[in-house]
Amino acid sequence: MESTQQVAWLFQILILVGPIAAYLIVLGLLNSQPAPILIDARKDFLILAAALGPLLFHPAWTVIQLGQAWVILPAAVCVLGAVRLLLPREESGWVVYNSSAGQIFRLIRRSADDLGLGIKQAGPSLELPSCHLAIHISPVPLLRNVSCHLKITSDAADKRDAGQAVARELRNCLSSRLKQQHQIPSIAGASLLLVGVAVMLLPLWMMSRHSDAVAQVVSQFLFG
Repeated sequence: MESTQQVAWLFQILILVGPIAAYLIVLGLLNSQPAPILIDARKDFLILAAALGPLLFHPAWTVIQLGQAWVILPAAVCVLGAVRLLLPREESGWVVYNSSAGQIFRLIRRSADDLGLGIKQAGPSLELPSCHLAIHISPVPLLRNVSCHLKITSDAADKRDAGQAVARELRNCLSSRLKQQHQIPSIAGASLLLVGVAVMLLPLWMMSRHSDAVAQVVSQFLFG
């Protein structure tokens, strides 16, 4: 294999593996904090899409080499359409890292009590009938995060606006309560951090094995 081909192959691996490793490291850091962290569901989805994006677009290079470049445009339109369809709306939910479903149920109920809101539990959901708001709780134990999906139960425009306003107040109150929680570092956070670092080191180790080829290509690029 020529030096240029070796370096191109190594950079392809780095582009594919790097974002995933960075995502795992970020998850590990979030789950290693002394208190849970709340972010918007929309932002969480965009971070995940950025990590997995190279895996989706990498086949485009193979398609170009096969002389079927015309396939890229409709495929890209389909992928972007799917991302647009799956992208959560603004203020449609939250994701709480370094927490459990039981803790989130308890803290949301206390936050609702602080705001003087009547709240009741219905299975995996919390309902605020007077505000026409429902919160569906879905935990991901492996990543130690909890998703809170918001749903306005009324189609009336004024009630939807009121429900969204209550959701913002509830979010702010929940965020304040989360900051007051003190927890020991989680095993999940440390594990994700170690896996992310290991995944990041893999392509770097492979590059060190082909350091002569990398140096040769860089020298040709810089000095001709």
